Amino acid sequence: MSATGCVYTSVVDDQYFLGGVALVNSLRLTGNAGDILLLDVGLTPAQRAFLERECEVRRVDLDRGLLAVFSKPCIHRFEKTRTVVILDSDVIVTGSFRPMIEHAEDGKICGFNEPRNRWFSEWTDLFGLRAPLRREDYVSASFLALSTARWGHFLERWEELGVTIREERSKRPLMLHLQDAVMDPTAFSEQDTMNALLMSEVSTSAVVHLDPELAPAWPDRDGVRVADLDAVRCTFAGRESSYLHWTGPVKPWMRWGWSPVSYDAFIRLLPRVLLAEDVPLRLSPSDVPFWLRGTMRSRATYRALNTISSTTYKALGVLPAETRGRITHTVRTQFSRKARNGAA
Repeated sequence: MSATGCVYTSVVDDQYFLGGVALVNSLRLTGNAGDILLLDVGLTPAQRAFLERECEVRRVDLDRGLLAVFSKPCIHRFEKTRTVVILDSDVIVTGSFRPMIEHAEDGKICGFNEPRNRWFSEWTDLFGLRAPLRREDYVSASFLALSTARWGHFLERWEELGVTIREERSKRPLMLHLQDAVMDPTAFSEQDTMNALLMSEVSTSAVVHLDPELAPAWPDRDGVRVADLDAVRCTFAGRESSYLHWTGPVKPWMRWGWSPVSYDAFIRLLPRVLLAEDVPLRLSPSDVPFWLRGTMRSRATYRALNTISSTTYKALGVLPAETRGRITHTVRTQFSRKARNGAA
């Protein structure tokens, strides 16, 4: 691994293996040169060996009760001098990160604003902040670029805050209902601890806030268009996007990945970045769910399953939550089994 240049990093485990592959391949297809260092929090040996064809993979052992997402800042353990770009493993890169990296090389912390305006006075005591908390724009943790030489202490503090609140955060589900999350100061896990630091212990002038339209938020996904499938280019609001991010607990490569919502541009790109002949980490069709194989039949299967799921959720909305949960679990299990066998 080179001692100069930029390093891209992400946290991966066995459930996010396909997301990690898609991330790595999309970085390469969009011309983002540099080393890739993945933080392994639970890959299988076979998955790790496959990723090591293109990346360096380092094991991170999680403290008991600590959510995997709090491992993002652990990159500081392995990288002390270079610029790092921290990405989520449910991201497909669709543009060059060169402008953001240049900001980081100039000593800035560079991230994309989130549409939500999120701030809690409780962060001061809950996280043990060492400086007054300011009201500023809230930044997405799905992308962050910074120099480890300049901001190694920030990464250490970010990791420390995750450990500090692990007991508090472990009392809640990983993904809360939106109405609960907006009132909970730790609902967004490492994103909340990161923003608390950016709004207190990091000076305002040190942070570059990027236009969120360049990284469309989940509610804007229907407005994203695939401009060039081969080049992995997308647009939103008439501008080229930097990356697409699939939020939520169920990813499209997971068992129920066709249900109950969709992100059409993301779904179109996945076969391109997982199965095409020109990607460095090429999977075989049998390695991915049937509905993500890029064929006419698989696309039709995905649309059908997604439609059935959405219709079922709406129809069951009047039932008690427990009853609705049992029914949807049974239905999704049956359809997933058929879809994975290519029989749906």
